[in-house]
Amino acid sequence: VSGTNVYQRNLFDKMGSPGATNRIAVSLASRAAGPWSGVSNDAVFESVLTNVTAVFIRLARGTTAEHEYRVDHIFLDGLPVGGGVSVSPTETITIWDGTRTAWSYRLEATENLTATSGWTNVVTVIATNDVISVPDPSSTNLPFRVYRLRME
Repeated sequence: VSGTNVYQRNLFDKMGSPGATNRIAVSLASRAAGPWSGVSNDAVFESVLTNVTAVFIRLARGTTAEHEYRVDHIFLDGLPVGGGVSVSPTETITIWDGTRTAWSYRLEATENLTATSGWTNVVTVIATNDVISVPDPSSTNLPFRVYRLRME
């Protein structure tokens, strides 16, 4: 909530079985990435993120009345940062800093940054530390490749 701009995200698809503890991560990269509903202007969404005054969670079960909770402590984590690349005749190894231990990440690659699509899944890994090395054995016959790491 920022002034009169309100954005919402339904978390039903992120919930596990009843009684289980759930770890929920939602993207703040863009309105569409959330996906967040509300004002449809991406510039407004980005400006709202610079001045968040409150975060609320609303919960409802079946036909019971909705309950609203104010979240006081929020941890916003940075995205993993590429820390280096090691190339050998058999594979390319990408090194990523800032990962969260026990979280799942997907390494994606492309050979064409000008295309609007074209990212391919290389491998999915579970971070065992805040710095991880992710191999790409499929890169050996390519002149170059660009990588990104996405949280699952």
